[in-house]
Amino acid sequence: NVKIPSVVRQFIGSDQDLDSLVQVVKKFNGIETLEDEKFIVELKLPWTIIIQHPVTAVHYEATSDKLWVGTTQGLYRFDFKRWKYFQNDFINPHITSIESQGATVWVGSKDGLFRYRNGAFKRRGKVLPDQNVTTVNWNTQNKELYIGLEKGGIARLKPKMKKGEKDRWNLYNS
Repeated sequence: NVKIPSVVRQFIGSDQDLDSLVQVVKKFNGIETLEDEKFIVELKLPWTIIIQHPVTAVHYEATSDKLWVGTTQGLYRFDFKRWKYFQNDFINPHITSIESQGATVWVGSKDGLFRYRNGAFKRRGKVLPDQNVTTVNWNTQNKELYIGLEKGGIARLKPKMKKGEKDRWNLYNS
């Protein structure tokens, strides 16, 4: 007995463009009349009602059971109930890579490296010669992050683990 607008609202996480998105979902499911709607048992929701830009990175975070999707226009997170869109957290929202380390999610973008923890993004790596991050990879054994830079080689970040410590950086380039 759940109405289609309620399902779409929960899935997208807002009321923005709700009427037009409900129409997209109805068309996607072949619903043309109110009578058709009464007999729906399973409602299919097209991916494109949320993500309308090219996907550039995907990461499943097992510890929190969340799916992170990077696009050319921002970052999305899906908790298997609803989506959350992070666009205003980046000057250049083109996401290039995503990696997790415990409760921390590392995000590479054409604007640099960001750490997401406790619901907030923080820019990291202002020491990098090139802020166009191409890839990030967490080394669990050594507790360090490797960052590929478009024109700057590879950087290694050993993040601070305790209060009072500082991040340690190494840069490997020509």
